[in-house]
Amino acid sequence: MATDITEPSFREKLAPIANQSIIDINVLEYDMNNLDFVTAYLLGIISSLQTQIPDNHLVVLFGESGCGKSYLIHIISELKKRDLTQITEKDREFFELDPKDYTSDGEIRELKDMVDEMTIVPKKTTRPSRDGKVDKPEIKEGLNRVEVEKCEWTYKFAGNLYGISKEEIDEALKRGDAIVIVNDESMQVTLKEAYPRNFLPMMVYQDFDKQKWINDMRKAGRTEEEIERRLRLLGVSQRIYTKNNLPGVVFNMSEARTVRNLLRQLKGQICMEDEHNRGRSR
Repeated sequence: MATDITEPSFREKLAPIANQSIIDINVLEYDMNNLDFVTAYLLGIISSLQTQIPDNHLVVLFGESGCGKSYLIHIISELKKRDLTQITEKDREFFELDPKDYTSDGEIRELKDMVDEMTIVPKKTTRPSRDGKVDKPEIKEGLNRVEVEKCEWTYKFAGNLYGISKEEIDEALKRGDAIVIVNDESMQVTLKEAYPRNFLPMMVYQDFDKQKWINDMRKAGRTEEEIERRLRLLGVSQRIYTKNNLPGVVFNMSEARTVRNLLRQLKGQICMEDEHNRGRSR
């Protein structure tokens, strides 16, 4: 079919395509035999481009209690809040760098760009708040069971109910990467099946000294009953990692618990996955 791009109806023909992002357009929904040449040509180009678009990642953090999952989410959240158009000495101190080390500014901006494209998806749980703060970036605590059960996916851990909203993950993946903490083997499998192209598991691992771990839990205000219950779970994440053959990065936080090193490893794993996706699309 011939098309005159000066016709007033031309924009109307392209509206269904123009109003969507490339990755959301399902080319199979269009009958090429009934389309004008320009629209059909554009859909062909879009189909070609879609194979080159790397999937946004669903970064799933798991690991033992106290290994640093919430800490990693915390520094991502803090970094997202910062305006690094002019990097200050205080910003460099946040990254645990020499505040006079201007050579690190380029890397700091790269890490900032990475976290700005990442949405933290908070879990919902019936677990009471441990510190009185109910609005944390990684978790919403103290909810009643009905509120948690509204989530598409729920699981039990350490005697409490946890929920993850599929809708929130879907919305986050439209904008960029998403990151969520999960401490359940079945939920790892569920998310991998639900997002096969996006799923990027990352195990946060620490070489635990058992007695030191107990002392740290006591300092954090955990009850002896809770410590005993969690003690039975030590080693669970390693078993999940081995059983499911999950690829991913290991953050060994026993040596250096630095903001920059953690974010470097996170960025490195995402970049590796991007390279894998690009190679797969060629």
